[in-house]
Amino acid sequence: EGLVPQERIRLFDIPTPAAEADQRSQWRTAAGERIREYVIGQIAPDAVLVTSLFEGYVDDTVCSVGSFTDGFDTAVVLYDLIPFLNPAAYLGSAAQQQYYGRKIESLRRAGLLLAISAYSRQEAIDALGLNPQRVVAISTAIDAARFHPAAQDADQLAALNARFGIRRKVVMCAPGGFDARKNIDGLVTAYGMLPRALRSEHQLLIASRFDAHEGNRVRRHAAQAGLADDELLFTGYVDDDTLVALYRACALFVFPSKHEGFGLPALEAMACGALVIGGDNTSLPEVIGSPEAMFDATDPSAIAARMVAVLGDPAL
Repeated sequence: EGLVPQERIRLFDIPTPAAEADQRSQWRTAAGERIREYVIGQIAPDAVLVTSLFEGYVDDTVCSVGSFTDGFDTAVVLYDLIPFLNPAAYLGSAAQQQYYGRKIESLRRAGLLLAISAYSRQEAIDALGLNPQRVVAISTAIDAARFHPAAQDADQLAALNARFGIRRKVVMCAPGGFDARKNIDGLVTAYGMLPRALRSEHQLLIASRFDAHEGNRVRRHAAQAGLADDELLFTGYVDDDTLVALYRACALFVFPSKHEGFGLPALEAMACGALVIGGDNTSLPEVIGSPEAMFDATDPSAIAARMVAVLGDPAL
């Protein structure tokens, strides 16, 4: 409203359900993709921007490139190719493989890929054999109006601490998910390696949505790593305002992921003034930008050593 006149917003409809997880929906998916591309063709735009191609396996979303044309007029935002590079972990069923394979073919037909990091750009060129001129790194960014440093009101901080059971300084992680590459187990193992004196002053807080099964599994792993019950805190889902407050309040933000298309939580935390360390892999060195803040994410002892170094040295 105020930017695009209502008469210039076009709608299309598709047969549903169209989620590809149900193989009975495949004909509807195929029909819906063609309907969408036909409607776009009738509009005859100068260019088409696809902001999220990899949708539609579990929801009624259709998106494809090149059903009727060669796709030269279409640009696709590319986040990563993690399932393509790790099919055993992410594409376990034939239906998932078929769905993702068709998306990759659409990706290949697009005239331009807009990669969210230099690493994702190179990943696409190497993995798919694309012409480098067709893949451009555009980076990504945070909303500076929301993610910025600010003094914490004492009452608000007390309420935040009470809400999540925070009683000491916080070592925080906002992984953006719990799949294996996020390396939460590695972080918990590393935290258990910290000197007792340091652990007595801190708590490890994981800010993320998670299901009960995953939470219980991580708690069991924490117990095996020697953490007491009050040393590991889970927030569950938090809104942006709460996330910003946690970023601003934490003593250290750790991002131990092993593979990221960009790694937005690290940038969000830095923008809020947090001390940030992360894995020295994929796109994260681009985001964090300081060799002194990096560690080998595959080695819990390296994660622990970097946490000790930063928490124990104010100058660093």
